[in-house]
Amino acid sequence: METILTESNEFVIRLVGSYLKNLENERGLSDFTDDLQRHFMELGKQTIEFMMAYAEEIIFRLPDRKTNYTSLEIDDRKLLTIFGKVEFKRRYYKNKETKAKTYLLDEYFRLEKKERMLSNVEEKLVEEAIVTTYEHAGELAVYGEKITRQTVKNKIKNTKVIDFPKNSDEKKKVKVLYIIADEDHVALQKGGIEEPRFVMVYENFAKIGKRVKLLEKKHFGGLYKGRIDDLWEEVATYIDDTYDTEYLERVYIWRWSKLD
Repeated sequence: METILTESNEFVIRLVGSYLKNLENERGLSDFTDDLQRHFMELGKQTIEFMMAYAEEIIFRLPDRKTNYTSLEIDDRKLLTIFGKVEFKRRYYKNKETKAKTYLLDEYFRLEKKERMLSNVEEKLVEEAIVTTYEHAGELAVYGEKITRQTVKNKIKNTKVIDFPKNSDEKKKVKVLYIIADEDHVALQKGGIEEPRFVMVYENFAKIGKRVKLLEKKHFGGLYKGRIDDLWEEVATYIDDTYDTEYLERVYIWRWSKLD
């Protein structure tokens, strides 16, 4: 880790020095921030890989591990994170008493057996797909990696209710709410149509540069056959539980079919 931080500091110093020597650059500070972003995204990736390797070594050396688990082979694993694709090694262990086999590193970091991307990447995929396109969402979710449009569609189809709020005694008072409803028809191999439906509720939006950020957003969705009254009932329940509906004046709804 010390080596990573030292190299990072040296890079930033070199980058600052280069920038100050070339102030005639047409883009100026814009170029500098682009380079800095690339560097810190790479630093984030390296930090995660270092952390996984360090944690695995700690697990391997723990007295409790030696008492209860036998170390087997070492396997590779890859994960998509917001910093890019990370790769690390982890040991396969066998419980001496139950004979069950597991990756203790995966358990420690709560990684599912077949998980290929972190949950915040999945959430970003879904959010971007709602307001842009599946293809564009696949380009934005992971730095330096492109996720296929089909993968984005699959994530939306498999998405259940996300971040459903808990009831609160004090309801929020807003005058306006916005709803975006997205639908996409999927033909089944055995015939018929299923519809991955997605609804996002948000309070307002802010323009940051060329991008628009939705504020206080909540989204719901899943794969539905036929009527989708249950989905809209969940949305209505969320609004009623979260907001003072007597204070609420308007709800704007945008709804469209995505054909890409």
